[in-house]
Amino acid sequence: MRAFGIASMVWAVLLMVATALPAAAAPQNGWDEVDGERYWYDDGVMARDKQVYDPGTDAWYWFDADGTMARDKDVYIPVSNEDRSRGKWVRYDADGHMVKGEDFRYGGWYYFDPVTGEMLKGFTYVPSNGGKWVFYDYTTGQMAHGERYIDGSHGDEPGWMYFDDVTGAVLYGWQFMTTDPDGGLAATRWVYYHASTGRMVKGWHTIDGVARYFDETTGAYVFGGAQSEGEAYDLLAMVNAERARSGVAPLAWDDEVAEAARLRASELSITFSHYRPDGSGFQEVMPFRLELGRPYTCAENIAMRQRSAEAVNAAWTSSMGHHYNMVNPESTVFGAACFIDGSGTKHWVELFAAY
Repeated sequence: MRAFGIASMVWAVLLMVATALPAAAAPQNGWDEVDGERYWYDDGVMARDKQVYDPGTDAWYWFDADGTMARDKDVYIPVSNEDRSRGKWVRYDADGHMVKGEDFRYGGWYYFDPVTGEMLKGFTYVPSNGGKWVFYDYTTGQMAHGERYIDGSHGDEPGWMYFDDVTGAVLYGWQFMTTDPDGGLAATRWVYYHASTGRMVKGWHTIDGVARYFDETTGAYVFGGAQSEGEAYDLLAMVNAERARSGVAPLAWDDEVAEAARLRASELSITFSHYRPDGSGFQEVMPFRLELGRPYTCAENIAMRQRSAEAVNAAWTSSMGHHYNMVNPESTVFGAACFIDGSGTKHWVELFAAY
């Protein structure tokens, strides 16, 4: 009985000690963490539905109505509790820090003011990629890519623009547009985005000292000339005669390559170069692309102002590089074009390829 009484006394003492220990008190100021959630206190009061600056981490945080710190979340912060019609959207990362600068999320790029953290919308100059003008959607804040119409509802100059498919940068100058991915070269057009505003031009405009006309609806450049298909086809026999003299198999006329040649000949009336008006290489128009799994070679001869097929063929034949393209044994198919622009100048193209 005495042993039982001693044990009872020990348990009673332990119970008194246990019940006397107070629960962990919330801090008067600063951080508190409970069950993995972080909270903030000012003078013993939990921060709720407010942003807090922590000098220890030099970062801003947001605490929801239940006091938990926001993570990976966009938050609307009003000017004040009395005026919630005005404010700013900000974003907090996985550590709860306010995001500043560029941020990729939800499948797109966003930009947050480096000082205030406000999500920027509309036209913005950002320092990445060497500095660029981009456009962030006025509703979602996401960076625009590709062709887009700016409607002017926010005070911007209205018009069609193009934003780089990768960087989102405003593009200027000549751009080659495809209206139907399955429509081939016939479903394409050249347009021009104004060198200072980036808006697609329509009607008459002087570019590089030349007056050019762009369709009033689509903005497509109207070349204002004609193809001389007969003269172009005559070049095939002349090239094959030269190949025969060199002991090389003849080329076959290919309608797809010829279509590409017609496009290239018209492009020469804009820029006389093996580079296209937008700076891409001539091979971009070729129908046989390496990524299709078809080994190929491609080459291009260009000329202008020669008045006949015989004259241009003689010029190419007497040039070492052009002559090599004509007799290259790896080539198997051929297409040519002669585009006569509005002034009567002829632009000549030969394209060589192999399946």
